[in-house]
Amino acid sequence: MRCEHHPDPALICDQSASPNILSNTGNDIVVEYSRPDFYGYNRIFVSRNNPEPMVVEIQ
Repeated sequence: MRCEHHPDPALICDQSASPNILSNTGNDIVVEYSRPDFYGYNRIFVSRNNPEPMVVEIQ
């Protein structure tokens, strides 16, 4: 994502076989896991502007 290339939309999680959700927000590309509840989270994502994976816990 750092080199201006869009991630492959065919990438999936091996554990759940769910495709990732790709979105553009301005100049940022966000890759979000489509089944975060599979791992006990509300949201799992990473972006070009913030390459550190982020998780949001289920409240």
